[in-house]
Amino acid sequence: MSFFGSRIGVVAPSGIFNPDRLEQGIQHLESWGYQIQKAPNLYAKHLSMAGTEAQRIEDFIWACNNPNIDFIWYARGGYGTIQLLPALRNAITKPILGFSDATALGGYCSNLGNSYFYHAPVLHSLADLCDNTSQQHLKHFLSTGVLPRFPLSTLKTGQGSTPVSGPLVGGNLCVITTAIGTPYQLKTQGCILMLEDIGEPAYKIHRMLTQLTLSGMLSEVKAIVLGCFTDCSSPQPYRIQDFILDALETLDIPIYEGARFGHGTKNDIWNAGRVYTIKESELYVE
Repeated sequence: MSFFGSRIGVVAPSGIFNPDRLEQGIQHLESWGYQIQKAPNLYAKHLSMAGTEAQRIEDFIWACNNPNIDFIWYARGGYGTIQLLPALRNAITKPILGFSDATALGGYCSNLGNSYFYHAPVLHSLADLCDNTSQQHLKHFLSTGVLPRFPLSTLKTGQGSTPVSGPLVGGNLCVITTAIGTPYQLKTQGCILMLEDIGEPAYKIHRMLTQLTLSGMLSEVKAIVLGCFTDCSSPQPYRIQDFILDALETLDIPIYEGARFGHGTKNDIWNAGRVYTIKESELYVE
């Protein structure tokens, strides 16, 4: 028995995907026993996005309203989700899986006080990028509802470091930064903030974290957990973590690294908006 149900709606609210890679992901889920329904405009294209804004909104609402779909899965990340948010306030009624550009939707869900969004591999990379551990954690969650635990390493201690409890929010740093100053800016007060990114040099990571700090977004964060910063280069002899610590030096909160999520092969599922606890170097759902 599946935790959500066996019927999955595939949508592409963001970038254009590789059809062959998407099909591999779909076949992977079908081998687990799931039934797939593709959105009507799934293969549309507009600029770098998988269809016009109207087409992508139409597909998302179609999936939310379709009684034959139990939950919704992103085909790919990229860019485009933030365009759709004004039209989705009353539409989000089912669990949604995705990450990267889907961080915009995950933040919107947690801002609204729900936990519909699950930070998880997109179908485009499920079969050919995610390691076996991530796939098995995902498969186990889909059938049981049990979320994986995240072993952590302490990068910086803070006053009264552990245990720390709060709603888990965040995802892709660039997407979070892009929403600052909009109605969809991520609400982080009292939360544990998850961060990851890909392809950004160290100085840009530093710049984005400085922007988050100066905006006041981090003033009431309880802890920060770093996932994978894939292909984020830093000048020798420094690591990307050195730039992160420098940008966040004014924060007296615990900062952890090594969590298995992001754009690399390690991308374990977690639930945005749900209360997690950090205790004894481990992040988990109470």
